[in-house]
Amino acid sequence: MADEMTLERIPSLEKNGPKLSILVTHYNYNKYLSSLLDNIKEQSIKDDAEIVIVDDCSDVSPESIIRQPIYNDLNIVFVRNETRLYTKDTRLRAVETATSEIVTFIDADDRFFGTTVLEEHVNEMVHSDVDILHFRALQKTRKSREEPIVVPWGDPFAERLYGVGVFRTYVEKLCPAHTVWGKIFKKSLWMKCMEFAESSSVRRYQEDFFLMSLLFFHAQSYIGSQSFGPNFYTLGQG
Repeated sequence: MADEMTLERIPSLEKNGPKLSILVTHYNYNKYLSSLLDNIKEQSIKDDAEIVIVDDCSDVSPESIIRQPIYNDLNIVFVRNETRLYTKDTRLRAVETATSEIVTFIDADDRFFGTTVLEEHVNEMVHSDVDILHFRALQKTRKSREEPIVVPWGDPFAERLYGVGVFRTYVEKLCPAHTVWGKIFKKSLWMKCMEFAESSSVRRYQEDFFLMSLLFFHAQSYIGSQSFGPNFYTLGQG
């Protein structure tokens, strides 16, 4: 894998390692990236987090944005794929690059809600010691003045699940919440799936569904939180 990407750690604040790895897969979203990084700077957990940005051969590298002095206080790890790998493999490389056992995804054009919600959910994840913590997410059409609404397809589908009940319930509920965002994971869960996921060929635009089905198959514990989680999903571009 090392020959398929370049990796550089940009001023790191690592002490005993980050509490959370925030994973951002990026392709031609430069115009949104500064707003996301500004949003992360506002998070109460930012000093205990690393931000792994994996660029999948954008037409213009986002490195000049990431290297702006205003982001020197963020622990950013920048990865640029040397060839176009698309969603599945770019997400897998983000996980492999992460140094925390707790990971969460956010797309470059989305935001974290509030300033403390992310840290609160990470603390719940640590306290509960589960493979997947799933929370409610908000969505809003970009530039709309309307109040945000709950993401209709992303709600948690159970309160607590263990063992085979995790995957069985996921299937019985017709595979809801099939996106990687809206959740916090143990990295070790992803690593259980890594070999099979890397060797599998998946149709474009079905990558997240494939990854989430694989993760739920291997997960031994799940918590669905009915509180609003940190993800703020934005619709539309522009």
